[in-house]
Amino acid sequence: MVWAEGEQKKQVGGKDRNELASAQALVIWAIPLPRRNCISALEKVHPKTVYLIGATTPAETPETLSPDWPAC
Repeated sequence: MVWAEGEQKKQVGGKDRNELASAQALVIWAIPLPRRNCISALEKVHPKTVYLIGATTPAETPETLSPDWPAC
Protein backbone atom coordinates (compact mmCIF):
# COMPACT_ATOMS: atom_id res chain seq x y z
CA MET A 1 0.00 0.00 0.00
CA VAL A 2 1.45 3.36 -1.05
CA TRP A 3 0.09 6.39 0.79
CA ALA A 4 0.38 9.59 -1.22
CA GLU A 5 -1.71 12.75 -1.39
CA GLY A 6 -2.54 15.29 -4.10
CA GLU A 7 -0.46 15.29 -7.27
CA GLN A 8 1.94 12.75 -5.81
CA LYS A 9 -0.93 10.25 -5.56
CA LYS A 10 -1.38 10.42 -9.33
CA GLN A 11 2.35 10.25 -10.01
CA VAL A 12 3.02 7.12 -7.95
CA GLY A 13 -0.36 5.40 -8.19
CA GLY A 14 -0.92 5.67 -4.45
CA LYS A 15 -3.94 5.92 -2.21
CA ASP A 16 -4.91 8.96 -0.17
CA ARG A 17 -5.71 8.80 3.55
CA ASN A 18 -9.38 8.02 2.85
CA GLU A 19 -8.56 5.04 0.59
CA LEU A 20 -6.11 3.20 2.85
CA ALA A 21 -6.86 -0.40 3.77
CA SER A 22 -5.15 -3.26 5.57
CA ALA A 23 -1.82 -4.32 4.05
CA GLN A 24 1.42 -6.08 5.02
CA ALA A 25 3.52 -3.04 4.13
CA LEU A 26 2.88 0.68 3.98
CA VAL A 27 4.95 3.07 1.90
CA ILE A 28 4.55 6.63 3.16
CA TRP A 29 5.47 8.69 0.11
CA ALA A 30 5.63 12.10 1.81
CA ILE A 31 5.93 13.09 5.44
CA PRO A 32 2.33 13.37 6.65
CA LEU A 33 1.16 16.39 8.59
CA PRO A 34 -0.43 16.69 11.04
CA ARG A 35 0.79 13.81 13.19
CA ARG A 36 -2.76 12.51 13.74
CA ASN A 37 -2.96 11.68 10.00
CA CYS A 38 0.04 9.38 10.35
CA ILE A 39 -1.39 7.67 13.43
CA SER A 40 -4.75 7.22 11.71
CA ALA A 41 -3.07 5.72 8.62
CA LEU A 42 -1.11 3.23 10.71
CA GLU A 43 -4.28 2.21 12.54
CA LYS A 44 -6.12 1.62 9.22
CA VAL A 45 -3.35 -0.32 7.49
CA HIS A 46 -1.80 -2.24 10.43
CA PRO A 47 1.39 -2.86 8.44
CA LYS A 48 4.18 -5.16 9.54
CA THR A 49 6.66 -2.99 7.64
CA VAL A 50 6.66 0.77 7.04
CA TYR A 51 8.81 2.50 4.43
CA LEU A 52 9.18 6.26 4.71
CA ILE A 53 10.17 7.83 1.41
CA GLY A 54 9.81 11.40 2.64
CA ALA A 55 9.45 12.89 -0.84
CA THR A 56 8.59 16.56 -0.82
CA THR A 57 7.39 18.93 -3.47
CA PRO A 58 7.24 22.64 -2.78
CA ALA A 59 3.63 23.79 -2.63
CA GLU A 60 4.52 27.21 -3.95
CA THR A 61 7.39 28.55 -5.99
CA PRO A 62 8.22 32.17 -6.72
CA GLU A 63 6.87 31.65 -10.24
CA THR A 64 3.46 30.42 -9.04
CA LEU A 65 3.18 33.21 -6.48
CA SER A 66 3.94 35.98 -8.94
CA PRO A 67 5.13 35.34 -12.50
CA ASP A 68 6.36 38.96 -12.67
CA TRP A 69 8.99 38.47 -9.95
CA PRO A 70 12.55 38.46 -11.28
CA ALA A 71 14.40 35.18 -11.01
CA CYS A 72 17.01 35.02 -8.24
